[in-house]
Amino acid sequence: MHDDEVTQSFIVEDEMQIKLGQIFADAVHQVIAKVEGGQKNVVTERMTKLLQNLRIERREYAKLALPILNGLTFVNVFDILYCKAAGNYTEIFLKEGQKHLVSRQLHEYEKLLNPFNFFRIHHSTLIQLEYIKSYIRDDGGYVVMSDNASLAVSRRKRDTFLKRIGYKP
Repeated sequence: MHDDEVTQSFIVEDEMQIKLGQIFADAVHQVIAKVEGGQKNVVTERMTKLLQNLRIERREYAKLALPILNGLTFVNVFDILYCKAAGNYTEIFLKEGQKHLVSRQLHEYEKLLNPFNFFRIHHSTLIQLEYIKSYIRDDGGYVVMSDNASLAVSRRKRDTFLKRIGYKP
């Protein structure tokens, strides 16, 4: 199987799972809204918890095929801390300290990883939100990841990022 075909098959599987999850989430949301009488905060909180639980159960099945010199290597999506652009390449940093350099651009991985709680904080950086240790507002803002890497948050993406992590100024 060609690298693009393998990646495409993962995309199709993920898209199907996402669509099924969305249909399920919509149905649950409608039922809860009817029961709760439209209490949006309660509905939103319960939906968030439900979707987090669904995401946790899928962790061991979420794999990403990375093209390497002599084939493919498969990594669990939830082992990825962050990805950094390096020209036409992407450096993928894993929580065990490993790093993979792959010959695909960052925007391709952004499309694949967004459904798995990733967020692009900078033109050159895509992070897994679960592995943020802290956010520092100095010097325009940056995050400290679980491996102690400091990664800049662009001014243009800062407000959207802060909303995504639940910060309300």
